[in-house]
Amino acid sequence: MAKIKVYHGSNCEVKAPSLSYGREDADFGIGFYVTTDVEMAEKWAARRSNPIINVYTVDLDSLNGLEFGLNKGWLDFVVQNRSGNKRVEIDLSEVDYIKGATADDRLFAVVEQYESNLLDVDTAIKAMNAMKIGEQIALVSEESVGNLEFCNSYNLSEERKTELKDMLGAMRKETNEIVE
Repeated sequence: MAKIKVYHGSNCEVKAPSLSYGREDADFGIGFYVTTDVEMAEKWAARRSNPIINVYTVDLDSLNGLEFGLNKGWLDFVVQNRSGNKRVEIDLSEVDYIKGATADDRLFAVVEQYESNLLDVDTAIKAMNAMKIGEQIALVSEESVGNLEFCNSYNLSEERKTELKDMLGAMRKETNEIVE
């Protein structure tokens, strides 16, 4: 059983994660979201007034997972969850975690245009694969959240927060150029 280090960006220290704070309209539905990419967690936290990175370890090998590639299945599942329109029939009753690309600011323009039928699925997937995309893990069962072990947390400095906001602005500009 190999434990991996994961990160959760927030506005507070989260020693005891819970599914009760999840949102149905998140990429993979209700869950506690983490990533193996510390910079991605920092970018998420940098949007908050008190950005804090929570660090955990988790053993995914002992859990049942659903893993998406960056393809039509992922795109339809994210659009479904964000819109609340349940068109994709996936049985999640035995799933502990969902892993796949993050529909962050870079992908949001593509997802939004696909959702509005301004891009066909092939063009949307081609545009998404042209970007460097982070990966997220949504822990969607009580067992998976209970499998997290809190290690520590730290605050982002104002300097790092500014640096991350500048990076996000540059990525949005790059995304707009790719989509155009």
